[in-house]
Amino acid sequence: MILLGAFMGVLAKVVSEGHFGDGISDATEYAFLPFTALGVAISLFLGFHNNASYGRWWEARTIWGTHIIDLRNLLRFVLGTLGATASSHHGDNPRVVDDVEQVAGKLSMNDETVSQSQDDWRIKIVLLAMAHAHATRHQLRRGEPCPFDQGISALQDRNRFLSSVEQARVDATPNPANTILQLAAEIVGQQSHLDTYTRIHLMNLIDRLCLAQTACERIENTSLPLAYSLLVHRTAFLYVTLVPWAMVESMGWWT
Repeated sequence: MILLGAFMGVLAKVVSEGHFGDGISDATEYAFLPFTALGVAISLFLGFHNNASYGRWWEARTIWGTHIIDLRNLLRFVLGTLGATASSHHGDNPRVVDDVEQVAGKLSMNDETVSQSQDDWRIKIVLLAMAHAHATRHQLRRGEPCPFDQGISALQDRNRFLSSVEQARVDATPNPANTILQLAAEIVGQQSHLDTYTRIHLMNLIDRLCLAQTACERIENTSLPLAYSLLVHRTAFLYVTLVPWAMVESMGWWT
């Protein structure tokens, strides 16, 4: 658009000097007043377009922040609140995880380590919750790399927290992130020692992760209406191509 404006400015100056005949030169002389109204229209269209775009960005930022909050709430409840009660009822393996970093940062996600780490159902929930966050990132970016990933893609991050069996099931579905939440819900359903209120709270936390994912998908799949972009593009194109003819008389080669 900038190059087009520069070209039209040069062309307007050349035509105004009569190189193509006085008839063409006289026919392309315009007053600047009509373009003032066109500029007001552009400002209105751009303002509306920018407000709509900013609203989508701000909503997405808010949703993703809420998603992180819900994820932390889930991990704190599973590893903290259920840390003592779960091990007392789960006598086969009374492992207590003291820090999320033990799960998030220090687990090597080969099949052997995963199977050893997931003896405790709470660790399974934690791993799946983190895998869901990365799966959501991967789906929203459609596999495109992010400069903040530091060489590790969202898909690789997702697979680090899944066993080979889980990964095969997730990859076989059209919505892997939602399937990960389904796996977490199944694990909660298998814990017969949990009381009803604990089950309900766990499922509410998982549901909130699903809510955040779906809200992000709604924004990602629903673009701005075509008319918004079309009006801005067409009006800007008309302005850039026509306004040099009105400016050339007073500005000369500066047009």
